[in-house]
Amino acid sequence: MELAPHITLRIGELVLEGVSPSAWPRIEDALSREFESLLRERGLPDMAEITVDIESLDAGEIELASAGRPEEVGQRLAQSLYDAIVGGAR
Repeated sequence: MELAPHITLRIGELVLEGVSPSAWPRIEDALSREFESLLRERGLPDMAEITVDIESLDAGEIELASAGRPEEVGQRLAQSLYDAIVGGAR
């Protein structure tokens, strides 16, 4: 039986300009759920026994007006984050 890799992700600062602070918890929750889902579905490139410590990662910009609800913003952020991490690991 293959063991699943241990992944720890800490986001020290997430800049959400123009977003009401009351929406932040919903965005954070959706980001976490969607990122976990992407990892389960798509995994990561072969990074066995590698520790990656990224001081800063620019996952691009998201047009919040077109993102809609806080949950949709969190999902789009998770996709951008996943794409940036996977793209940087290749």
